[in-house]
Amino acid sequence: FISGSLTINGAERAFFESIEFDASDPVLIEADEINFGAGAESVAGSGLITLRPTTVSFPIDIADPPGTVSTGVLNITRDDLKALSGFSAYVIGREDVDGHAEAGTGLVKIGVLGELQNTFSVPVEIFGGAITMMDLTNDTFQFLTGDNLTLDAVGDISIKNHIRTGISGGANLILYSEIGEISQTDDASDASTSESIETATLTVSAEDGISLPFLDTDEVVLLNDGDGLVLLNELSEGGSLNVTSVSQSSAVGIGDITITTESGDLNISSTGTGVVTIGTGAITLQAGGTGSNLNVNQVVTGVIGGVSLQADETVDINAVVSNSSNGPMVATSDNGSIEQDAVLSTVGGSISFTAADDINQNANLLSSGGTVTLTATAGAITMASGVQTVSVNGTDDAVVNYTAGSNIGISII
Repeated sequence: FISGSLTINGAERAFFESIEFDASDPVLIEADEINFGAGAESVAGSGLITLRPTTVSFPIDIADPPGTVSTGVLNITRDDLKALSGFSAYVIGREDVDGHAEAGTGLVKIGVLGELQNTFSVPVEIFGGAITMMDLTNDTFQFLTGDNLTLDAVGDISIKNHIRTGISGGANLILYSEIGEISQTDDASDASTSESIETATLTVSAEDGISLPFLDTDEVVLLNDGDGLVLLNELSEGGSLNVTSVSQSSAVGIGDITITTESGDLNISSTGTGVVTIGTGAITLQAGGTGSNLNVNQVVTGVIGGVSLQADETVDINAVVSNSSNGPMVATSDNGSIEQDAVLSTVGGSISFTAADDINQNANLLSSGGTVTLTATAGAITMASGVQTVSVNGTDDAVVNYTAGSNIGISII
Protein backbone atom coordinates (compact mmCIF):
# COMPACT_ATOMS: atom_id res chain seq x y z
CA PHE A 1 0.00 0.00 0.00
CA ILE A 2 1.46 3.37 -1.03
CA SER A 3 0.07 6.60 0.38
CA GLY A 4 0.79 9.55 -1.94
CA SER A 5 2.13 9.76 -5.46
CA LEU A 6 4.83 7.55 -6.98
CA THR A 7 7.45 8.73 -9.48
CA ILE A 8 10.10 6.49 -11.00
CA ASN A 9 12.47 8.19 -13.46
CA GLY A 10 15.35 6.86 -15.52
CA ALA A 11 14.97 3.16 -14.69
CA GLU A 12 16.11 0.32 -16.87
CA ARG A 13 13.53 -2.12 -15.46
CA ALA A 14 10.52 -1.72 -13.20
CA PHE A 15 8.77 -4.81 -11.80
CA PHE A 16 5.63 -4.76 -9.65
CA GLU A 17 3.76 -7.41 -7.71
CA SER A 18 0.52 -6.58 -5.86
CA ILE A 19 0.34 -2.92 -4.91
CA GLU A 20 -2.36 -0.38 -4.08
CA PHE A 21 -2.03 3.38 -4.44
CA ASP A 22 -3.96 5.60 -2.04
CA ALA A 23 -6.51 8.19 -3.14
CA SER A 24 -6.15 9.84 -6.56
CA ASP A 25 -2.44 10.64 -6.47
CA PRO A 26 -0.64 10.30 -9.84
CA VAL A 27 1.71 7.45 -10.69
CA LEU A 28 4.58 7.90 -13.15
CA ILE A 29 6.72 4.92 -14.16
CA GLU A 30 9.63 5.60 -16.52
CA ALA A 31 11.57 2.49 -17.50
CA ASP A 32 12.61 0.65 -20.65
CA GLU A 33 10.94 -2.48 -19.30
CA ILE A 34 7.79 -2.42 -17.15
CA ASN A 35 6.12 -5.55 -15.80
CA PHE A 36 3.09 -6.06 -13.58
CA GLY A 37 3.45 -9.69 -12.61
CA ALA A 38 0.87 -10.62 -10.00
CA GLY A 39 -2.13 -11.16 -12.23
CA ALA A 40 -5.40 -9.41 -12.99
CA GLU A 41 -6.25 -6.27 -10.97
CA SER A 42 -3.11 -6.63 -8.85
CA VAL A 43 -2.04 -2.97 -9.26
CA ALA A 44 -4.80 -0.63 -8.09
CA GLY A 45 -5.15 3.13 -7.97
CA SER A 46 -7.66 5.86 -8.64
CA GLY A 47 -5.56 8.61 -10.23
CA LEU A 48 -3.64 9.16 -13.48
CA ILE A 49 -0.99 6.58 -14.39
CA THR A 50 1.79 7.42 -16.86
CA LEU A 51 3.92 4.70 -18.46
CA ARG A 52 6.88 5.70 -20.64
CA PRO A 53 10.34 4.49 -21.66
CA THR A 54 13.51 5.96 -20.20
CA THR A 55 15.24 5.90 -23.60
CA VAL A 56 13.47 8.54 -25.66
CA SER A 57 13.76 6.62 -28.94
CA PHE A 58 12.55 3.33 -27.49
CA PRO A 59 9.54 1.90 -29.39
CA ILE A 60 6.39 0.94 -27.49
CA ASP A 61 4.11 -2.04 -28.15
CA ILE A 62 0.68 -1.86 -26.48
CA ALA A 63 -1.64 -4.85 -26.02
CA ASP A 64 0.41 -7.39 -27.99
CA PRO A 65 0.20 -6.04 -31.56
CA PRO A 66 1.15 -8.43 -34.39
CA GLY A 67 4.90 -8.76 -34.78
CA THR A 68 5.70 -7.68 -31.24
CA VAL A 69 9.12 -8.69 -29.89
CA SER A 70 10.41 -9.13 -26.35
CA THR A 71 13.59 -7.05 -26.45
CA GLY A 72 14.45 -3.52 -27.51
CA VAL A 73 10.91 -2.32 -26.97
CA LEU A 74 8.73 -1.22 -24.04
CA ASN A 75 6.07 -3.92 -23.99
CA ILE A 76 2.85 -3.02 -22.23
CA THR A 77 1.24 -6.39 -22.74
CA ARG A 78 -2.36 -7.54 -22.44
CA ASP A 79 -1.47 -9.09 -19.09
CA ASP A 80 0.04 -5.79 -17.93
CA LEU A 81 -3.14 -3.94 -18.85
CA LYS A 82 -5.29 -6.55 -17.08
CA ALA A 83 -3.18 -6.08 -13.95
CA LEU A 84 -4.02 -2.36 -13.77
CA SER A 85 -7.25 -1.52 -11.99
CA GLY A 86 -9.21 1.58 -11.01
CA PHE A 87 -6.99 4.28 -12.52
CA SER A 88 -8.82 7.37 -13.76
CA ALA A 89 -6.76 7.89 -16.93
CA TYR A 90 -3.68 6.62 -18.79
CA VAL A 91 -0.80 8.38 -20.52
CA ILE A 92 1.47 6.08 -22.52
CA GLY A 93 4.61 7.41 -24.18
CA ARG A 94 6.67 10.56 -23.85
CA GLU A 95 4.72 13.82 -23.78
CA ASP A 96 6.61 17.11 -24.20
CA VAL A 97 5.90 20.36 -22.37
CA ASP A 98 3.72 21.56 -25.26
CA GLY A 99 1.31 18.70 -24.66
CA HIS A 100 2.37 16.77 -27.79
CA ALA A 101 4.73 13.89 -28.48
CA GLU A 102 8.37 14.54 -27.63
CA ALA A 103 10.77 14.93 -30.58
CA GLY A 104 12.78 11.77 -31.23
CA THR A 105 10.34 9.53 -29.40
CA GLY A 106 9.97 5.95 -30.62
CA LEU A 107 7.41 4.21 -32.78
CA VAL A 108 4.19 2.92 -31.20
CA LYS A 109 2.21 -0.12 -32.32
CA ILE A 110 -1.20 -0.85 -30.78
CA GLY A 111 -3.03 -4.17 -30.57
CA VAL A 112 -6.19 -4.95 -28.58
CA LEU A 113 -6.94 -6.44 -25.18
CA GLY A 114 -9.20 -9.19 -26.46
CA GLU A 115 -12.25 -10.21 -28.41
CA LEU A 116 -14.88 -7.45 -28.23
CA GLN A 117 -13.31 -6.09 -25.02
CA ASN A 118 -12.43 -2.53 -24.06
CA THR A 119 -8.66 -2.21 -24.21
CA PHE A 120 -9.09 0.83 -21.95
CA SER A 121 -12.19 1.79 -19.99
CA VAL A 122 -11.05 5.32 -19.04
CA PRO A 123 -9.49 8.21 -21.03
CA VAL A 124 -6.13 7.37 -22.60
CA GLU A 125 -3.49 9.47 -24.38
CA ILE A 126 -0.81 7.72 -26.45
CA PHE A 127 2.31 9.54 -27.68
CA GLY A 128 4.89 8.35 -30.21
CA GLY A 129 7.19 9.18 -33.09
CA ALA A 130 4.69 7.45 -35.34
CA ILE A 131 1.64 5.42 -34.32
CA THR A 132 0.10 2.39 -36.02
CA MET A 133 -3.20 0.91 -34.94
CA MET A 134 -2.60 -2.68 -36.05
CA ASP A 135 -5.15 -5.06 -37.55
CA LEU A 136 -5.40 -8.61 -36.21
CA THR A 137 -6.33 -11.86 -37.92
CA ASN A 138 -9.61 -12.19 -35.97
CA ASP A 139 -12.14 -9.54 -37.03
CA THR A 140 -13.68 -9.47 -33.53
CA PHE A 141 -10.38 -8.17 -32.14
CA GLN A 142 -11.23 -4.48 -32.48
CA PHE A 143 -9.85 -1.49 -30.61
CA LEU A 144 -12.65 -0.54 -28.23
CA THR A 145 -12.42 2.02 -25.44
CA GLY A 146 -14.86 3.06 -22.74
CA ASP A 147 -13.93 6.74 -22.94
CA ASN A 148 -12.01 9.38 -24.91
CA LEU A 149 -8.89 8.42 -26.89
CA THR A 150 -5.98 10.60 -28.06
CA LEU A 151 -3.29 9.47 -30.50
CA ASP A 152 -0.50 12.06 -30.76
CA ALA A 153 2.52 11.52 -33.03
CA VAL A 154 5.45 13.48 -34.37
CA GLY A 155 5.08 11.67 -37.70
CA ASP A 156 2.42 9.54 -39.33
CA ILE A 157 -0.63 7.94 -37.73
CA SER A 158 -1.87 4.85 -39.57
CA ILE A 159 -5.18 3.21 -38.58
CA LYS A 160 -5.77 -0.32 -39.83
CA ASN A 161 -8.34 -1.60 -37.31
CA HIS A 162 -11.84 -0.63 -36.23
CA ILE A 163 -11.85 2.00 -33.45
CA ARG A 164 -14.83 2.64 -31.19
CA THR A 165 -14.67 5.21 -28.40
CA GLY A 166 -17.24 4.90 -25.63
CA ILE A 167 -20.51 2.98 -25.65
CA SER A 168 -21.83 2.99 -29.23
CA GLY A 169 -19.14 5.51 -30.16
CA GLY A 170 -20.36 8.06 -27.62
CA ALA A 171 -16.91 9.31 -26.58
CA ASN A 172 -14.43 11.39 -28.59
CA LEU A 173 -11.25 10.79 -30.59
CA ILE A 174 -8.32 13.18 -31.12
CA LEU A 175 -5.71 12.45 -33.81
CA TYR A 176 -2.68 14.76 -33.95
CA SER A 177 0.37 14.53 -36.22
CA GLU A 178 3.00 17.26 -35.88
CA ILE A 179 4.68 16.80 -39.29
CA GLY A 180 3.10 13.72 -40.83
CA GLU A 181 0.00 12.24 -42.40
CA ILE A 182 -3.06 10.67 -40.78
CA SER A 183 -4.71 7.85 -42.69
CA GLN A 184 -7.01 4.86 -42.56
CA THR A 185 -5.93 1.91 -44.69
CA ASP A 186 -7.51 -1.44 -45.46
CA ASP A 187 -5.58 -4.38 -44.05
CA ALA A 188 -6.79 -7.81 -45.11
CA SER A 189 -5.34 -9.57 -42.04
CA ASP A 190 -8.84 -10.30 -40.72
CA ALA A 191 -10.63 -10.32 -44.10
CA SER A 192 -12.61 -7.23 -43.02
CA THR A 193 -12.39 -4.03 -45.05
CA SER A 194 -13.58 -0.46 -44.53
CA GLU A 195 -13.15 -0.84 -40.76
CA SER A 196 -14.60 2.32 -39.31
CA ILE A 197 -13.71 4.97 -36.79
CA GLU A 198 -16.82 5.06 -34.57
CA THR A 199 -16.77 8.14 -32.36
CA ALA A 200 -18.87 11.14 -31.36
CA THR A 201 -16.55 14.07 -32.17
CA LEU A 202 -13.44 13.49 -34.28
CA THR A 203 -10.74 16.15 -33.99
CA VAL A 204 -7.89 15.79 -36.48
CA SER A 205 -4.74 17.82 -37.07
CA ALA A 206 -1.87 17.03 -39.44
CA GLU A 207 0.69 18.69 -41.70
CA ASP A 208 1.02 16.27 -44.61
CA GLY A 209 -2.54 15.26 -45.42
CA ILE A 210 -5.53 13.47 -43.89
CA SER A 211 -7.27 10.50 -45.49
CA LEU A 212 -10.14 9.02 -43.46
CA PRO A 213 -12.49 7.17 -45.86
CA PHE A 214 -14.20 4.93 -43.27
CA LEU A 215 -15.92 7.18 -40.74
CA ASP A 216 -18.89 6.55 -38.46
CA THR A 217 -18.80 9.82 -36.56
CA ASP A 218 -21.24 12.57 -35.65
CA GLU A 219 -18.98 15.62 -35.92
CA VAL A 220 -15.61 16.53 -37.44
CA VAL A 221 -13.13 19.31 -36.59
CA LEU A 222 -10.09 19.20 -38.87
CA LEU A 223 -6.91 21.16 -39.66
CA ASN A 224 -4.23 20.39 -42.24
CA ASP A 225 -1.48 23.01 -42.24
CA GLY A 226 0.78 21.77 -45.05
CA ASP A 227 0.61 19.81 -48.30
CA GLY A 228 -1.59 16.80 -48.88
CA LEU A 229 -5.21 16.09 -49.59
CA VAL A 230 -8.04 16.06 -47.09
CA LEU A 231 -10.47 13.18 -47.60
CA LEU A 232 -13.38 12.45 -45.27
CA ASN A 233 -16.08 9.89 -46.02
CA GLU A 234 -18.98 8.96 -43.74
CA LEU A 235 -19.96 5.32 -44.24
CA SER A 236 -23.58 4.32 -44.76
CA GLU A 237 -23.91 3.07 -41.19
CA GLY A 238 -22.87 6.50 -39.91
CA GLY A 239 -25.72 8.36 -41.61
CA SER A 240 -25.34 12.15 -41.50
CA LEU A 241 -22.13 14.07 -40.85
CA ASN A 242 -21.79 17.46 -39.17
CA VAL A 243 -18.70 19.45 -40.15
CA THR A 244 -17.74 22.09 -37.60
CA SER A 245 -14.48 23.09 -39.25
CA VAL A 246 -12.25 21.82 -42.06
CA SER A 247 -9.23 23.93 -42.95
CA GLN A 248 -6.22 23.76 -45.26
CA SER A 249 -4.26 26.56 -43.60
CA SER A 250 -1.02 26.76 -45.63
CA ALA A 251 -0.93 29.35 -48.41
CA VAL A 252 1.75 27.30 -50.19
CA GLY A 253 0.05 23.97 -49.53
CA ILE A 254 -1.37 21.85 -52.34
CA GLY A 255 -4.24 19.45 -51.82
CA ASP A 256 -7.94 19.02 -52.48
CA ILE A 257 -10.62 18.88 -49.79
CA THR A 258 -13.23 16.15 -50.36
CA ILE A 259 -16.01 15.50 -47.85
CA THR A 260 -18.70 12.93 -48.63
CA THR A 261 -21.46 10.89 -47.03
CA GLU A 262 -22.66 7.56 -48.39
CA SER A 263 -26.19 7.65 -46.99
CA GLY A 264 -27.06 10.80 -45.09
CA ASP A 265 -27.07 14.57 -44.92
CA LEU A 266 -23.86 16.57 -44.98
CA ASN A 267 -24.16 19.61 -42.73
CA ILE A 268 -21.62 22.44 -42.64
CA SER A 269 -22.43 23.71 -39.17
CA SER A 270 -23.23 27.36 -38.48
CA THR A 271 -21.42 27.08 -35.12
CA GLY A 272 -18.01 26.46 -36.69
CA THR A 273 -15.70 28.13 -39.21
CA GLY A 274 -16.80 26.32 -42.33
CA VAL A 275 -14.69 24.66 -45.03
CA VAL A 276 -11.72 26.83 -45.98
CA THR A 277 -8.52 26.49 -47.96
CA ILE A 278 -5.98 29.27 -48.42
CA GLY A 279 -3.74 27.20 -50.70
CA THR A 280 -4.18 25.32 -53.98
CA GLY A 281 -6.89 22.70 -54.21
CA ALA A 282 -10.50 22.05 -55.12
CA ILE A 283 -13.30 21.67 -52.57
CA THR A 284 -15.92 18.94 -53.03
CA LEU A 285 -18.90 18.52 -50.68
CA GLN A 286 -21.24 15.66 -51.55
CA ALA A 287 -24.22 14.21 -49.67
CA GLY A 288 -24.75 10.71 -51.02
CA GLY A 289 -27.67 8.31 -50.74
CA THR A 290 -31.35 8.58 -51.53
CA GLY A 291 -32.98 11.66 -50.03
CA SER A 292 -29.74 13.18 -48.73
CA ASN A 293 -29.31 16.94 -48.38
CA LEU A 294 -26.29 19.23 -48.39
CA ASN A 295 -26.78 22.08 -45.91
CA VAL A 296 -24.17 24.82 -46.19
CA ASN A 297 -24.67 26.90 -43.04
CA GLN A 298 -21.14 28.30 -42.78
CA VAL A 299 -18.68 29.68 -45.34
CA VAL A 300 -17.03 27.59 -48.02
CA THR A 301 -13.92 29.42 -49.24
CA GLY A 302 -11.43 28.46 -51.93
CA VAL A 303 -8.46 30.20 -53.53
CA ILE A 304 -7.04 28.21 -56.46
CA GLY A 305 -9.38 25.41 -57.48
CA GLY A 306 -13.06 24.86 -57.99
CA VAL A 307 -15.92 24.29 -55.56
CA SER A 308 -18.47 21.51 -56.08
CA LEU A 309 -21.68 21.12 -54.03
CA GLN A 310 -23.80 18.03 -54.62
CA ALA A 311 -26.73 16.19 -53.04
CA ASP A 312 -29.38 13.68 -54.03
CA GLU A 313 -32.15 15.94 -52.71
CA THR A 314 -31.68 19.58 -51.64
CA VAL A 315 -28.56 21.71 -51.91
CA ASP A 316 -29.26 24.48 -49.38
CA ILE A 317 -26.76 27.37 -49.48
CA ASN A 318 -27.18 29.56 -46.39
CA ALA A 319 -23.65 30.98 -46.14
CA VAL A 320 -21.23 32.63 -48.56
CA VAL A 321 -19.52 30.29 -51.03
CA SER A 322 -16.56 31.94 -52.74
CA ASN A 323 -13.46 31.33 -54.79
CA SER A 324 -10.83 34.04 -55.26
CA SER A 325 -9.55 32.54 -58.54
CA ASN A 326 -11.20 31.36 -61.76
CA GLY A 327 -12.04 27.86 -60.58
CA PRO A 328 -15.51 26.59 -61.55
CA MET A 329 -18.37 26.74 -59.05
CA VAL A 330 -20.83 23.85 -59.41
CA ALA A 331 -24.00 22.98 -57.49
CA THR A 332 -25.99 19.85 -58.37
CA SER A 333 -29.20 18.38 -57.00
CA ASP A 334 -29.76 14.98 -58.61
CA ASN A 335 -33.41 14.59 -57.60
CA GLY A 336 -34.43 17.79 -55.81
CA SER A 337 -33.92 21.55 -55.64
CA ILE A 338 -31.22 24.15 -55.09
CA GLU A 339 -31.96 26.84 -52.53
CA GLN A 340 -29.48 29.71 -52.70
CA ASP A 341 -29.86 32.12 -49.77
CA ALA A 342 -26.30 33.53 -49.64
CA VAL A 343 -23.89 35.01 -52.17
CA LEU A 344 -21.90 32.67 -54.39
CA SER A 345 -18.91 34.23 -56.18
CA THR A 346 -15.84 33.47 -58.23
CA VAL A 347 -13.22 35.62 -59.98
CA GLY A 348 -13.56 34.68 -63.62
CA GLY A 349 -14.70 31.11 -63.14
CA SER A 350 -17.89 29.60 -64.44
CA ILE A 351 -20.96 29.08 -62.24
CA SER A 352 -23.23 26.14 -62.95
CA PHE A 353 -26.39 25.11 -61.09
CA THR A 354 -28.25 21.95 -62.15
CA ALA A 355 -31.36 20.74 -60.34
CA ALA A 356 -33.92 18.07 -61.14
CA ASP A 357 -36.60 20.36 -59.69
CA ASP A 358 -36.57 24.09 -58.75
CA ILE A 359 -33.76 26.59 -58.36
CA ASN A 360 -34.62 29.40 -55.97
CA GLN A 361 -32.05 32.19 -56.24
CA ASN A 362 -32.42 34.49 -53.24
CA ALA A 363 -28.90 35.96 -53.30
CA ASN A 364 -26.41 37.24 -55.87
CA LEU A 365 -24.39 35.11 -58.27
CA LEU A 366 -21.12 36.87 -59.18
CA SER A 367 -18.74 35.36 -61.72
CA SER A 368 -16.62 38.39 -62.80
CA GLY A 369 -16.34 37.22 -66.38
CA GLY A 370 -17.24 33.53 -66.20
CA THR A 371 -20.29 31.96 -67.78
CA VAL A 372 -23.32 31.52 -65.49
CA THR A 373 -25.59 28.57 -66.29
CA LEU A 374 -28.70 27.58 -64.33
CA THR A 375 -30.75 24.53 -65.34
CA ALA A 376 -33.93 23.44 -63.56
CA THR A 377 -34.73 20.32 -65.54
CA ALA A 378 -38.35 19.77 -64.48
CA GLY A 379 -38.95 22.81 -62.30
CA ALA A 380 -38.79 26.60 -62.19
CA ILE A 381 -36.03 29.15 -61.71
CA THR A 382 -37.04 32.00 -59.44
CA MET A 383 -34.93 35.07 -58.63
CA ALA A 384 -35.98 37.07 -55.59
CA SER A 385 -36.65 40.77 -56.11
CA GLY A 386 -33.44 42.81 -56.26
CA VAL A 387 -31.16 39.76 -56.61
CA GLN A 388 -28.46 40.00 -59.29
CA THR A 389 -26.64 37.60 -61.54
CA VAL A 390 -23.43 39.27 -62.75
CA SER A 391 -21.21 37.68 -65.37
CA VAL A 392 -19.43 40.66 -66.90
CA ASN A 393 -16.18 42.00 -65.38
CA GLY A 394 -15.89 45.17 -67.47
CA THR A 395 -13.67 43.74 -70.21
CA ASP A 396 -15.16 40.39 -71.21
CA ASP A 397 -18.43 39.49 -72.81
CA ALA A 398 -21.05 38.28 -70.33
CA VAL A 399 -22.81 34.95 -70.82
CA VAL A 400 -25.81 33.95 -68.71
CA ASN A 401 -27.95 30.92 -69.53
CA TYR A 402 -31.15 30.10 -67.63
CA THR A 403 -33.11 26.97 -68.67
CA ALA A 404 -36.17 25.61 -66.85
CA GLY A 405 -38.79 22.92 -67.34
CA SER A 406 -41.49 25.39 -66.29
CA ASN A 407 -41.26 29.10 -65.37
CA ILE A 408 -38.30 31.47 -65.13
CA GLY A 409 -38.69 34.53 -62.93
CA ILE A 410 -35.96 37.13 -63.60
CA SER A 411 -34.80 39.99 -61.36
CA ILE A 412 -31.50 41.62 -62.46
CA ILE A 413 -29.02 40.10 -64.94
